[in-house]
Amino acid sequence: MSGSLPSEWAWASIGETGQYINGYAFKPTHWGAFGEPIIRIQNLTDESKALNRTEIDAPASVHVAPGEILVSWSATLDVFVWRREPALLNQHIFRVIPNHEVVEPRWLFHGLKVAIGQLADSAHAHGSTMAHINRGPFLAHPLPLPPLGEQRRIADRLDELLSEHDAAVGELQQAQVKLTQYRQSLLKAAIEGALTAEWRAQNPPRPQRHELPATTAAPEWLPSGWAWTSVEFLPSVSMSNGRSVPTSADGAKVLRLTAVRNGRIDLSEYKHGAWSDAEAAPHAVRVGDLLVVRGNGSLSLVGRAGVVPKVVEQIAYPDTLIRVRVSSQVVRPEWLALLWDSSLVRDHLERRARTSAGIYKISQPDIASAPVPLPSLAEQDAALALWDEHLERIAAMEHSMLAARRMATAQRQNILRAAFSGQLVPQDPNDEPASALLERIRTQRSAAPAKQSTRRGRAAKMRA
Repeated sequence: MSGSLPSEWAWASIGETGQYINGYAFKPTHWGAFGEPIIRIQNLTDESKALNRTEIDAPASVHVAPGEILVSWSATLDVFVWRREPALLNQHIFRVIPNHEVVEPRWLFHGLKVAIGQLADSAHAHGSTMAHINRGPFLAHPLPLPPLGEQRRIADRLDELLSEHDAAVGELQQAQVKLTQYRQSLLKAAIEGALTAEWRAQNPPRPQRHELPATTAAPEWLPSGWAWTSVEFLPSVSMSNGRSVPTSADGAKVLRLTAVRNGRIDLSEYKHGAWSDAEAAPHAVRVGDLLVVRGNGSLSLVGRAGVVPKVVEQIAYPDTLIRVRVSSQVVRPEWLALLWDSSLVRDHLERRARTSAGIYKISQPDIASAPVPLPSLAEQDAALALWDEHLERIAAMEHSMLAARRMATAQRQNILRAAFSGQLVPQDPNDEPASALLERIRTQRSAAPAKQSTRRGRAAKMRA
């Protein structure tokens, strides 16, 4: 890499900034409940993750103390500072021992962050199932090296700016959590009648035209005038599984599973199946159909559903979806879709989901027995209107938060760009030039006698 640097700066390879020691290849048979803790990549990305422990005698070189810099070079490509108890380092992570004659450790942390980002975007990041960085290209990767004094000033300034930045990002994340919680509480209020309590006070409920049997006792929170029933007892309800068809270049259209999005069906998410329009017609969707996900590898996604909007051309639904069709004169499809996202229905479906070969599945009887708290059509319409109104506000706030997060990301990149181009702090002519420092270190290394290679024992074998 080449580029214009301030006059007192120089290019140095990562390998010249310190020692980069790979962790020990602990096996699952080495793990246990006792002994010294082991640092795995998951313990770096989530500090709340429990630490595996081992009683084997690991090499001294993989003992990590709090405050040390660690670089994960496989799957997750990032740089961390270890802040928990002393522990042993697992494979796929470098332990960094900075050369204090060349670098300020705090500066090096940020420099490695920048370098990992560059390597991740380059051809050196590879892997068929997960990305990783080879040791050779990593150690050879160049860093723009300021004089030591300037490194300390840069590190001080970065500590100041990035702590403020990270605090702001933390506030945004907390706001996002609160917004998610607000949406959940709003959904609960809608299906339990609290959202329309004021409307109901001004519009006393009339007797329901349909007497709907209840399969279980109505909960205490059910408002006066509401019915308590299940899907199978809704008038004119019908359910049907879709059909599995191979993909074709020009056959009749059939929805993909990805068409189910946020309680709606995206009719643009389709493929062509190996069947004719006439063969697909019995499975064609209509406006108001509720399509329910029949199976998924995630328990939280199985049983999710979406309402079909206005249909302008024939599109069928596949065997991965179950169609639920109800009379809109008793229940609005949108009300049913709202219920489907609530904990009331989610708990019901997740308790009944069966798993096979890692796939969770539900069937028509599971849907038929789902509970339905049912207000009058007028109150359903009022609740849906209020829900949409609140949802628009939530969407506007989420959009603002997303824009703020993007701005924060760009700001962080601008700060680091300034730091590693000599624009963050002023240069001091009294600092020893980095080129002179590197030349001295390189001369010392070339003059030093070669180290005697030692045969490593089995316990000390480490993966390069």
